[in-house]
Amino acid sequence: MTNDEVTIDLVKQILRSEKNKDTIYQLFKEQYPELDKKILTYKLVQARKIALDEFRISLADQNKKERDYWQPFLEKNRWMFCLSYFVLLDENRIDLWDTADYLFESEDGFIDIVEIKHPHIEFWQKDSIGDYKKYRNFLQHSEELKGAIIQAVNYIFQIEKKFSNPDWCRKNNCETPVKPKCTVIFGRSDIWKIEEKTAFRLLNDSLYGIEVITFDHLYNRASKVLNSLEKES
Repeated sequence: MTNDEVTIDLVKQILRSEKNKDTIYQLFKEQYPELDKKILTYKLVQARKIALDEFRISLADQNKKERDYWQPFLEKNRWMFCLSYFVLLDENRIDLWDTADYLFESEDGFIDIVEIKHPHIEFWQKDSIGDYKKYRNFLQHSEELKGAIIQAVNYIFQIEKKFSNPDWCRKNNCETPVKPKCTVIFGRSDIWKIEEKTAFRLLNDSLYGIEVITFDHLYNRASKVLNSLEKES
């Protein structure tokens, strides 16, 4: 056995011992003060790897809908939105008719909205034979996406009216009620080429206070967050 193998075997024997566990743990902590953080980070990385793998597999499953799967899955794994979204507010009902998927408090204290749709909805308009419809040589986003954007505009409008209600702001700890933004998660982009990517860039550039991303974009963001965390473990 190599020296490393002998060391690993010895440590395993020590850790399997039922005697003086607290003393052994305290000794490890004294010798390696960063041990607690590394253990917690390692466990967090492993849990997030499992979630990310579930995300990847679920993208191919057309039977998993936004209400019964994607919304609860992404609420449970809010870390996938990166650090910008971390506090789920108490109330997602905006008014009598409008309920956003999620209202989040951003890291700087502002309120943002996340609207989760479905991966298997056409992002771009297509004709009867499956070719892209174009207007002056530019791709047109689908009617479903247009509806989601209009819905997001209305959410922002309704939230801005809520900001004038001190009781609502107090209930949701809204200290900075200014210009809410909405992220719409819609469709897929895994096979996009330069034409679709260009049209997507122009689409988002034309929107104000709204960002449209696909489920693949969210998956890639989550992968980067996980890779960054993994380097710390």
